[in-house]
Amino acid sequence: ATTAPITTRAVNVIFRMRAFYRRPKTEDRRLKIASTVAAVEQPYGTWPSPISAAMVAAQGVRLSSVALAGDDVYWIEGRPQESGRNVLVRHAAAGTTRDVTPAGFNTRSRVHEYGGGSYLVDGDHVYLVNFSDQRVYALDLEGQAAPAPLTPAGAFCYGDFALDRRNRQLVCIREDHTQPGREAVTTLVGVPLDLPIPDTVETAR
Repeated sequence: ATTAPITTRAVNVIFRMRAFYRRPKTEDRRLKIASTVAAVEQPYGTWPSPISAAMVAAQGVRLSSVALAGDDVYWIEGRPQESGRNVLVRHAAAGTTRDVTPAGFNTRSRVHEYGGGSYLVDGDHVYLVNFSDQRVYALDLEGQAAPAPLTPAGAFCYGDFALDRRNRQLVCIREDHTQPGREAVTTLVGVPLDLPIPDTVETAR
């Protein structure tokens, strides 16, 4: 099954997982602060705070791009403790939760600048964008192989995927940034799902 819009079940799973991730860290922080802070009088608004901006940000795990594929729930998890890396996470019907993307892989698209849809799940495969090079990759959910690139290297960004089974391709938005100093050219293209990687990605048929 391909990814589907968010449902009530998906929302409930996400909120349970968010509480699971955040609770231990929050309790540890409270204990650490309570053990190091002594009462000192200061003029209003001038006292130093033991709660730093970094400490607050470290608690702010961001959840986004929730989707269903069969009975599994997927979402993107932004982790401040990993320099803001966006990790694709899978909650299976059996109750297990695990990271789909390997360490160092940052699932994020720069399409539209603020970021377009960065992944699509189809059965045992997921197609996703790596932030560092903006290339599209294929990942076997049941295997252990590293993500395989589907698009050539270059000054392009991809996002907002739809599966075209008939033509064995991903239909998506591509931004062409090959002309420095000029507005990017936006095109609807088809990314072939069969290797080898093409030299160029053609306009969607």
